[in-house]
Amino acid sequence: MKKLTIGLGVVLLVVMSLFLISSIRKPAKKTFQTSKSLPTPTQGAKNPLYTPGKQTFVIFVKNWDFNPTHITVKQGDRVVLKVKSMDIEHGISIPVYNISESLPSFKVQTIEFTANKKGSFAYICTKNCGPKSALMKGTITVE
Repeated sequence: MKKLTIGLGVVLLVVMSLFLISSIRKPAKKTFQTSKSLPTPTQGAKNPLYTPGKQTFVIFVKNWDFNPTHITVKQGDRVVLKVKSMDIEHGISIPVYNISESLPSFKVQTIEFTANKKGSFAYICTKNCGPKSALMKGTITVE
């Protein structure tokens, strides 16, 4: 009888151990992946998704960096910026078009305007995100 009790105790211990091991989940890795609905950013001047009269750009923002840092549109184009902060809250301002928006962490903010003025214009971060905050800027060129 004592052997049967020990045997049942061992079996019960093994079953409980297997149950506990199978129920333990590995913590999810924190990665900064882009949404499938947002294309990968491109460095440089031209929008690969150009549609006459309307241009859509995805801009990723992280400490001290806009990506891309330069976009080019044609005068009269309707410009759609899908801006996503990849770390902390940032802001974006395009003074010539009277635009100033807050960019909450990990959310896409859509900004639309008509590029009705020719020239090169800065877009800047409006939040103090550290010692290089003043260097965080990009350029919109309207041809």
